[in-house]
Amino acid sequence: MSRRHHHGHPPQHVPDKCTNCGATLDAAPAASALGGFDVVCAFCGHRHHVAAEEPRRPEPPLAAEPQPRAEAPARVAPKVKPSSRVATTVISLVVLLTAGGVAALLVGRRSHGGLGVSWNGGTPIVTTVAGSETLVGRLRDTVGDQLYVGAFDATTLALRWKAGPYGTYTQAYQDTHAMVAGSHVVVTDFHAGVHILDLQSGQEQHVVTLTDKVDSDVDSEMLLQRDRCVIDAGHVWMLQIDKRAVTIDLGSGSVTEAPRPDACNRGMVEVPQRFGPPQLVYEFTRDDFKAPDFESLSMMPFTATSAYVSFGKKAPGTPAPMVAGFDRTSRALRWQVPLPAVDLATVRNGSTNLRNAAVCGDRFVGAYGVGTKSWHLTALDAKTGVRQWDVVLRPTSSVDSLGGVGCSASHVFVDRTDGLDVLDAMTGKSVGTIG
Repeated sequence: MSRRHHHGHPPQHVPDKCTNCGATLDAAPAASALGGFDVVCAFCGHRHHVAAEEPRRPEPPLAAEPQPRAEAPARVAPKVKPSSRVATTVISLVVLLTAGGVAALLVGRRSHGGLGVSWNGGTPIVTTVAGSETLVGRLRDTVGDQLYVGAFDATTLALRWKAGPYGTYTQAYQDTHAMVAGSHVVVTDFHAGVHILDLQSGQEQHVVTLTDKVDSDVDSEMLLQRDRCVIDAGHVWMLQIDKRAVTIDLGSGSVTEAPRPDACNRGMVEVPQRFGPPQLVYEFTRDDFKAPDFESLSMMPFTATSAYVSFGKKAPGTPAPMVAGFDRTSRALRWQVPLPAVDLATVRNGSTNLRNAAVCGDRFVGAYGVGTKSWHLTALDAKTGVRQWDVVLRPTSSVDSLGGVGCSASHVFVDRTDGLDVLDAMTGKSVGTIG
């Protein structure tokens, strides 16, 4: 089949060279769910979308010649064949798809928390409601500029519930955060309040008033909130800005002052000091995970089922994103591969962001930029370093920056400027977007 022709309406123009890497485009155009055609570069995998020519519409039938009134027989309205109606409907649908009006129905589900409500929660909290994987996170009403917390089914992307509002984005974005503990969702607000919700329904069960707002400092190495954590299914611990540390009983809503519990150390250990209380230090150092021409981005590796996985960059040299796997017992290097599946010279600067990587089970997932606009998401086997899949994320019309990557055994989540992308963890195929 010629690269310039395809069954159906031919593309208007297919470039000779890949706009991402410059390789010759030899692949045949394939029909796209967005309407038109896609041509995929065999060298770097970049997808070139080409709009289809607008289909010709059937010419309207000529009007019948008027008959003399005196001699004309009784006129009967002409019957329209069902096939004509079907053809007209199909043509109308093609035109709509070409215009992008309902393209989301074909490329994946798109879910909203209500008119004007968008995802604003970074990577979601993954939990289970009624036996189904559920995503919990913050939402923003762009019409009223209010913040909410909502829960979505991970498979259908249907909104289960929405709670709030908890203040405007300007007032509350630094202080509105959610946690899931057992059968509860815990939400902090900018009034020094803590809202305890039922995970199944989103109904508010208790409102706790603290003496100050909860601190919002994020650990730079672990990207964890050090000032709040889940102790167990019925209790959470929080550190207030006034330095008072409290434990909240989620069943009763009672508050007691308490030091940081061991459950909240998460990758840190206490070291006794000659004077004063023990100091928390990282369990590992950068010297624990060394590989040739490799520099880790964090002192703490990702903990996979079969290995420690360190996300880093090539060093010395151009800082291309690299990934290395280490034995859980000996910490010996098992494997080391570049994160990108494309020519490293085409990888965009800024592709070594620790937020854009995650591990679930024995799967490592990470995102990287290619060229000036496109984003790729790739998955590696944490045990062997073998690449499982590499996909190009959907294009967006707005400025596209990633706010983080997360995963579960079933899905991968990418926080985008215009919503939360949900992908199948086994294949990388799009499930849809919570927008």
